[in-house]
Amino acid sequence: LTPGCLSLRNTRVGSIGDKNLQVEKEVTPRFVELGTPAEIRTEPDIEFRVGQGVNKQREQSKVFKLTSTQDKQQVKLIIAAAYRQIFERDIDPYIVKSEFSSLESKLGNDEINLKEFIEGLGCSKLYVKEFYTPYPNTKVIELGTKHFLGRAPRNQVEIRKYNQILATLGIKGFINAMVNSAEYIEMFGEDTVPYRRFPTLPAANFPNTEKLYNQLTKQNDDLVIPSFEPVAIADRS
Repeated sequence: LTPGCLSLRNTRVGSIGDKNLQVEKEVTPRFVELGTPAEIRTEPDIEFRVGQGVNKQREQSKVFKLTSTQDKQQVKLIIAAAYRQIFERDIDPYIVKSEFSSLESKLGNDEINLKEFIEGLGCSKLYVKEFYTPYPNTKVIELGTKHFLGRAPRNQVEIRKYNQILATLGIKGFINAMVNSAEYIEMFGEDTVPYRRFPTLPAANFPNTEKLYNQLTKQNDDLVIPSFEPVAIADRS
């Protein structure tokens, strides 16, 4: 048996051996199969799919930004927007006169910036009475992230973090931590009233924020991100 005979025997048509010459079938991963559309999608169809789950509120959101304190009408408008964001309602003039007139005056005279004004509202007696005293810490954290960061808490890790701050530094330390966080500075800076955002990461944050903003705060004290049954509310008065 010569090498030439062996080569002719192994490489002729119909005699492919097991070594080197066997053709392996390529297997398409299952996730690729599931992600490949079965039909040809048009541009309107793609736009419709991209817009699923996104309501018109995202397009209709108005951002209030303080550009100059010389325009007193604009300052008044910004202050009213801040009250609605932090207290979820318009504030009556007699309450403003008794508690917030000093803050408004400092903002109008450029003694403080808008971020410091927002922090002052959060540390006020009215905010403590409305959103801290009646609720357990977990609900306080949900309302705090809603008012000052425009979203629901991301996860239990963030809730534990702010819970420790509440336990050690109190409500003022909690407000200070949010207003001076990197997220607040990046999103709102020192001249923008916090507003509702539409976060997409982590994925659960989008529906949680939607649920939190659609709740009537004074008529529903359910937790959006429950971890356990809350114990009886302690009297903080």
